[in-house]
Amino acid sequence: METTNEQTAVEWFAAQMEQELDINSDKGSWGDIDLMWLFSKLGEEAGEVGGELNAYVHPRNGYNFEPYPGWTERVIRECADVANVAMMIADNVRNLLSTDDLVFDVVESGEGPREVG
Repeated sequence: METTNEQTAVEWFAAQMEQELDINSDKGSWGDIDLMWLFSKLGEEAGEVGGELNAYVHPRNGYNFEPYPGWTERVIRECADVANVAMMIADNVRNLLSTDDLVFDVVESGEGPREVG
């Protein structure tokens, strides 16, 4: 099977997510964390991405082509944090609903995901 650019990006980003999880492994498991607390944390983490982007992108002046040292790594880390919190929400919902083997297919009619299989 040929690896596509999308597959490469997903594999690379998954490694970034794992690295952030490893860094924060002392915080313990997310299995018992309240879903709404995680949702709030998701917004907080997304705001941190926005804060980093604001250091580089100005609404009127466009891009500042001289980001500060370490900026790229910080943006990537903050994006991985957002993805990890979203994954935690999805994992907790999956576990609540006992949907380990449930697979969803996107319905193109706009109705949302539907169970397949």
